[in-house]
Amino acid sequence: MTARFACLVLATSLLSGCGLSEIEEKERDSYWNNGVFYFRNAHYESARDQFEKALAIDEDHYQALLGLGFALVMMPEGNMLIDAGDVFLACLDRNEDDPMAHLGYATVCFMMGVIHETDAGTKFDQAEEHRKISQDPQISPEQKAHYGDLAADHDAKARQSLDIAAQWFPKAHDALARARELDDKNPLLLQMLAFNQAKMGLDHFPQAIDYFGQFVKMREEDIATSRHNLDLMRKNESPTIIEEARVHEEIRLIEVEVRKARSMTAWMYVMLSREPGADHDLYLAAALEQVDRAGQLDPLHPSVHLNKAKLYGEEYKLALGSKDNESALKY
Repeated sequence: MTARFACLVLATSLLSGCGLSEIEEKERDSYWNNGVFYFRNAHYESARDQFEKALAIDEDHYQALLGLGFALVMMPEGNMLIDAGDVFLACLDRNEDDPMAHLGYATVCFMMGVIHETDAGTKFDQAEEHRKISQDPQISPEQKAHYGDLAADHDAKARQSLDIAAQWFPKAHDALARARELDDKNPLLLQMLAFNQAKMGLDHFPQAIDYFGQFVKMREEDIATSRHNLDLMRKNESPTIIEEARVHEEIRLIEVEVRKARSMTAWMYVMLSREPGADHDLYLAAALEQVDRAGQLDPLHPSVHLNKAKLYGEEYKLALGSKDNESALKY
C-alpha cells in the first residue's frame, strides 16, 4: 500500500463510526456526483480529487471508492496503477462479488504487464544498439568491451522485465475470469480475456481465439438487436434524425470492435501457422476468412487490405518453400 493511499484509509477510518449529518450527506453526494461528471468528461485528476473528498466524509461510500480506483487507472503514463490496485483490492475486501471491482483489478494487472513488456522491448532495442557499436572495427578494444557489457546488462534487464510481465498477465486472467462468472453478459470481459490470453504467449492463442469468437458473436447479436429496434421505431413512431444517427453510430462503433477482433484473430492464426509441424494451409485459410469477414464490415479501411496483402505474402512464401511455382505466381 502506498503512503498516499494509507493516509486516505487512516483519515477515513478516523471519521468512521460517526453517523453523518444531513449536511455531510449532501456534501458527500455532491463530491460523488462531481467525480462522476469529471470522470465522464475525461478529467481524471479532478475526478480523483472529488472521490477522495467523498471518501474523507464517508469511508463506506463504496461507489466513490470504486470510482477512485478507475480514476487512478486513467492517470497519465500509468503512474498511479499501484494505488489503483490497492483501491480495487479494498473494494473486493468489501464486496468480493462485484464484477466491476474484479474488472478494475484485472485492468491494473494487464496494464502493469504491458508496461513491463514494453520496457523489455525498449531494453532489448538498447542492447542491440550497444551490440552493433561493440562490433564496430574502428573503436578500441576497451570501447568494444564497454559496449558489449552494456548490451549484456540491457539484455539481462529486459529478460527481468519480461519475467515480471509474465507474473501480471495470469493475475489479470484470474480477475477477468471471476468477473465473467459474475457478469456473463458483458462483452468487454470477453474482449479483455482474449487480449490478455494473447499476451500470455502462443500456447494461449487457441483460448484467445475462442474468447474473440465469443466476443464477436455477442457483439454481432448486439448489432442485430440495434437494427431490429430501429426498424420497430420506424414502424411504431417516426424517430428523429438525431435518434437514427445515434443508433447508427452505436452500430458503427460495435462494428469497429468486431473488425479489430477479427483482425487480431487473423494475426494469431498466422503466428500459429509458423509453428513447426503446424497445418499451415488450415491456419492461413482460417486467417483469410477472418480478414474477409472484417472487410465486410469496413471494406475501405486500409488495415483490411494490408492484412490481406500480408496473408498473400505468407501464402507466397509457403508456395515457394514447397516449390509450387504456379501457386507462388498466383499469390
